[in-house]
Amino acid sequence: MAEAKSVWVHIRTSEYGQYMYVNGKNVYSDDFLLGVPDAFRVLKETIGNDPCVIDFTYDDLTDFERPMNASNYAVLIPDAIKKEDITTEVGGE
Repeated sequence: MAEAKSVWVHIRTSEYGQYMYVNGKNVYSDDFLLGVPDAFRVLKETIGNDPCVIDFTYDDLTDFERPMNASNYAVLIPDAIKKEDITTEVGGE
């Protein structure tokens, strides 16, 4: 039996939509909310039938006070991200 590999899945939400990154690469997006069937289809296409452990992270960058423009989009939704660049807050302040 093959050893389970680790796959990092990150979901990013912004005022532009939701984006799914697999191992740091932007692989799927939706202007509204990602559908579970679509997200699983993309994940299966990415990992195939191999057993894996999914490391899941999420961030919400929604800020309706900031004007939407192309430069904001390029910064918020890059083609690739690094896991160490994802920050999460635990326990509030």
